[in-house]
Amino acid sequence: MKVPREDLLHVSLPDAENLLHLVHRKYFQHVYSMPKDGSPAEVLTKQVKRLARICNMDLIGVTSSRPFDEDIQRVDEIIEDLTKMGRDNEARRLGFRKRALVPTSIWDEAKSIIVAAQPYAPPVKCSFDKKEYGRMAAVYVRDYYALIDSKIDMLGRFIETMGYRVLRGYARDGEGFSELTPMDHRRGCLMVRPVARRAGLGVIGKNTMLITKPYGSWVVLSFLMTDAPLIPDEPLKGWDPCRECDVCLKACPGNALFEGRKLIYEDCLNVTPSVEDHERLAKVGPYLWGCDVCQEVCPANRRTEHDSRESAPQAEEFLIPLRPLMEMGIMNPKVAVVLGNTENEEFVEPLTRLGLKHENPTVRRYARWALGRIRGRAGK
Repeated sequence: MKVPREDLLHVSLPDAENLLHLVHRKYFQHVYSMPKDGSPAEVLTKQVKRLARICNMDLIGVTSSRPFDEDIQRVDEIIEDLTKMGRDNEARRLGFRKRALVPTSIWDEAKSIIVAAQPYAPPVKCSFDKKEYGRMAAVYVRDYYALIDSKIDMLGRFIETMGYRVLRGYARDGEGFSELTPMDHRRGCLMVRPVARRAGLGVIGKNTMLITKPYGSWVVLSFLMTDAPLIPDEPLKGWDPCRECDVCLKACPGNALFEGRKLIYEDCLNVTPSVEDHERLAKVGPYLWGCDVCQEVCPANRRTEHDSRESAPQAEEFLIPLRPLMEMGIMNPKVAVVLGNTENEEFVEPLTRLGLKHENPTVRRYARWALGRIRGRAGK
């Protein structure tokens, strides 16, 4: 018996917690009673995957805790590229993050990593008044992260009932990283896309996103580490949806993507550009949260299995009315940039009132840029 997919895909966080307890009561016993054929590692791996299927976890994989050497090499290449560009501070920060590709440096007793992918609805194409609305990336329209986290947590609870320990990861990665649970956050973080790649969920595309066969890159990821010995899955072999395609590299508004499936994260428009970089600030356009450009242009994302259902997000859910933000007194660098890109003179007053008088000097600088853009003299 499965929980209806529609219920799983669109539940809120409290509902997801209720679902967790429901599954715990009704289905753990079913998994416990599975045939115990094979080694302890084989049996536990089958039990975990069976429990995942019960809860409609379409994409789940297991990998070991050994270092991600292929990805470490790619990070080293990006560090070298940044150094050649004279961006030493960014190179140094990225160097610190290499630890996130060595799981045992985070938890030295980790033996296995379980990673799962949750599909989410792609953006709906729509026309809208760019003088009145901002936009958000599709991943932020619904709290898909709460759902995938509740599912991965449920697997963790099951593993704990078998006498093993678990270290859970948050799915909210922001830049391809997943933080550990609050009590363990000081230990570091783990790059989750390489984990998913090695666990066989998909491949890393030229846009550096994980591309899966059924859903393209329209997925969110979550993981857990455990000291339980599990049977690792094999990476996908012989499948590369990117091949000679480089459309995402050309389309990236921040010019953040490079050959070799490399991303300079600070150049991605998911990060607010420097206030001195007027050209890139203009390219942010209406995006208040995130950027979907490299995914929207990806041919692999046009052949996915996402179906249309009444409960899928509607076009207006991807839009953010800007006037209510001003009425609520909300102002930060990204809001200021989007207001400037509307070139709507009606936002001069709130930018002056909320932006130029903001206690944070960084916000004031972005507000000055936005006012200059509206008045046709950006940055002055």
